[in-house]
Order: sequence, then C-alpha cells, then structure tokens
Amino acid sequence: IPATEIAAGTPEHTTSGSGQATIGGVYLRQYNATQNMTVDGVRVYSTWFGATPCDLTLAAETTTCDATTFSLDGYTATIPFTGGNTAAYTLNASSGTISGDDPSTTASGNIIVTGASEGTNITLTITGGCTLSRTITAPECKPVNTLPVSEPFNYTAGTTLNTSQMWTNTSTAADEITAVSGNLSYTGITPTGNSVSFAGTGSDTRLPFTDTTSGELYASFLVSVTDLTGISTTGSTYFAVLSNAANSFTVARIHIKTDGTLYQFGISPTTSTADIVWSANTYAVGSTQYLVLKYDFTTNELVLVENPTIGGTGTAAATVTPTTALTSLANFILRQDSATTTPAMTIDELTIDTTTNFTLSSSSFNAIDGLTMYPNPLTGGTLNLTSTANAAMTVQIFDLLGKEVLKSNVVNNTVNVAKLTAGVYVVKITEEGKTATRKLVVK
Repeated sequence: IPATEIAAGTPEHTTSGSGQATIGGVYLRQYNATQNMTVDGVRVYSTWFGATPCDLTLAAETTTCDATTFSLDGYTATIPFTGGNTAAYTLNASSGTISGDDPSTTASGNIIVTGASEGTNITLTITGGCTLSRTITAPECKPVNTLPVSEPFNYTAGTTLNTSQMWTNTSTAADEITAVSGNLSYTGITPTGNSVSFAGTGSDTRLPFTDTTSGELYASFLVSVTDLTGISTTGSTYFAVLSNAANSFTVARIHIKTDGTLYQFGISPTTSTADIVWSANTYAVGSTQYLVLKYDFTTNELVLVENPTIGGTGTAAATVTPTTALTSLANFILRQDSATTTPAMTIDELTIDTTTNFTLSSSSFNAIDGLTMYPNPLTGGTLNLTSTANAAMTVQIFDLLGKEVLKSNVVNNTVNVAKLTAGVYVVKITEEGKTATRKLVVK
C-alpha cells in the first residue's frame, strides 16, 4: 500500500437505512465454500485515508419555483449549512447565481442559488478547506390546466409527453409516452398537432386540471389500438384514469381487454376486476374510436360513451354507480401497465370539460324510470325486474369477459337465470327503446 493514498473516487455503491447509534467493528464473514477470498491491509478511518475531517456540513436543500407558467420557469435552491467560519471556501454552481451566507465567514446559514431554469439540475461544488459537492434536482414548475382543457398533442414527434408543461409523470419508467406524427380521424372532429403513442410497461403521465367537485365532468379522446401482439386473452387493464385533487387514488378508469383479434372497453370506479362494467361493443385493430368518460356528481353515475355523433346524440355503452360517491376529479392519467395487458395504442384530441359536444340520448343510463332489479346478490334462479311503465322488457346478461351468457324476455316481471354460475355479471335491460345496465352478483 503506498504511503499516500489516491483521492477518493466516485462511490461504486451506496445504500441507506435506519442507521446505527454506533459502529464498533469490521467483521469478516465466512459465507460458503464457493466464496474464496484473500483480505489484507484493513484500515478504518473516519475520513478517506485519515484525511482531516471537514467541519462544513450541508443539510438537505429545498427548491422553490419562481413562477408556474406554461413556459420554462426559474427556481431558487436553498442549502442550509453548519460548521462554517473554519476555513476559506470557494463556491461554484453549474447553473444560476450563488448568494446568501458565506461559509468562509459565517458559522451557519443558507447558501442560495437563484436563476436556475426549470428542468436543469444544479451541481454545487465547494473547494478550499475541504471539498464538497451537492447535486440539486430541479423542481417541476408546471401549472394546473384551467378547464376547459384542449390537448391536440402539438409536440414534435419523438418528444416525451412528460416534458410538456401540461403533463407530468405520476410514475417514472424507461418507456415514456411519446409524441408521434399524424392524427386520428373521426367525423365531426378536425384534428390538429400530432398524437401520442404507448405500449406495454412504462411511465404513467398525468395532466392536472381545475379541481371539479360538482355538476358533470367529461374526459373525451380519440383512440386507436394499433397492435395486439403479445396481449393476453384472459386479462385486462386500465389505460385512462381520472383521479382526485391530491392524486392519492384513482377513482374512474377506462379498461381494455381483447380476445386476440378484437378488443372492447369497460369502466370501473375501483381496482377490483369485479367492479368493471364492460361495453358490449368490440372493435378491430387499426380502427379509431371516440371515447367519452362522464361523471355526474349529482347522480353519482360514471358513464362510458362510445362513438357519439358530434353535434348529435350518444348512448351510454357502460354505466357504473360507485359505492362511494366521488368528491373530486382533478387529474387525467394515461397509464402503461404491462407488456401482456397494455396494447400498442395511439391517443389524439383529448378534451376535458364540464360540457360536451353531443347530447346523451334518452336511451342512456337511468332512462328506464323506476327500474328495480332484485334480489342482488342473487341466491336462487329467478331475477325480478320492475319499472314505472311496467312495459315489455328484454334482458341481455354478459360475463366479465363481455361474452353474452343469456338473452331473454321478461315474463311476469321475472327472468329465469338458473343456468348462471356463481360470479359477477352485467345485465342490460331494454324497455320501450330505453336501456339501462346493472351489475348482478350471483352466489
């Protein structure tokens, strides 16, 4: 070992935990016969090779945005220190201007760096009495989008969505949602900008908007599934989400599943697959659909509308009444789940508003006045259905994979469902041209 040790390099590995009150020894451990090692020259110091300890200590920094706009904003970093006034120090920052207290002449205080740009990290380097370095992660200074939100994805192809001032990552992974050239086409909608695409596992990207707590909220967008290769035919996932103001939990989801050649959508207010209500409609790869997710705070109803007529009418494809009423909607999230559940998808022309560009027709949810369905959960073989009109009814019952398992007329307000096995089903009821859907649990 040379008399003078080389300078400390970059750590090869670091870890953290709860810490120890004291450290009292170095232990050599014999683990198994395959680990044959020779150890020599063990030295223990409180600094690198016994160097004089540095009196100056940097505490955890804080960062504050100077503004929150749709442009890149500046931010200020504050780094508290103690142990100053013991040596002469030189301070340098990779970005911004250094001010605040001088550790060369002040025992404790704050080093302040101003003028750094959002998205640009700061490396603070201190030399002199000792050498210290601190990397300061830049904050995101992004505003909340004011309703109504119109997002045409007017970004250069290849740009990751989270770098936009409108979006931020809820979770981060190597695969980002990315802008692609071109648009999806739908009658009545004139697309602009570009679109975005994603597939498989990756980051979940969030668009915050004005916290909405009453009335109605609509999130609508164009979507095309471009490839189902590798997607499981027995599972499902959700890819579009509405969450509350704190983004502490998701409360409204659009799901997707496939049979290998076609796919269909569903909605749910929870993470339980038993709460998903699936649309009866199926679509081919490469086709474009216009999806609208609506929540009514007054009636506590979550509705999925598929392909309404712009300027005309639309009919609910699936309806859910959450067990617990939603109290806040303030984030829209595009989600990438896994390689076997999230197909290759393109999204375009996202809008979020308290009104919409079509009228939900009278054949939508709750259109059948006074509709009741009982017992539910069902333990026998007879399902009862009544309504205010008490007119002729038909029912279609679907399993959670969207397969129709029963279709029947309602006779004397009853339907024979004895052939249904235990499980959760979706019942679609039609009366005088009006429809409603209900979840049915069979025990």
